[in-house]
Amino acid sequence: MTRDKVLSEILLKNGYAQFARPHTGDSDPVCFDFSRPNKEGECPLVRVSHHTIVSNSQVQVIEEVAPSFCEFVEGYLQAEPKKSASKKEPSDPSKT
Repeated sequence: MTRDKVLSEILLKNGYAQFARPHTGDSDPVCFDFSRPNKEGECPLVRVSHHTIVSNSQVQVIEEVAPSFCEFVEGYLQAEPKKSASKKEPSDPSKT
């Protein structure tokens, strides 16, 4: 997934495997945390600091994104699209 070999090596050496980045365009990797599997063997998804890896060669978890990949997908599928109440459908001038 990542094109940065050094970043990948540091993450993998510390038990993390990157599979995504935040949808915000941030460069912080989103990873599986293989050091904390649950009873079913699923690992939590975490976001780690890109800056800390690059500057100190250390992994700093910023947040837990989801307790497992399955729960992440379930949450995504259950999320309703946000609709703005202030948006109105454009009127069709031919119907006036």
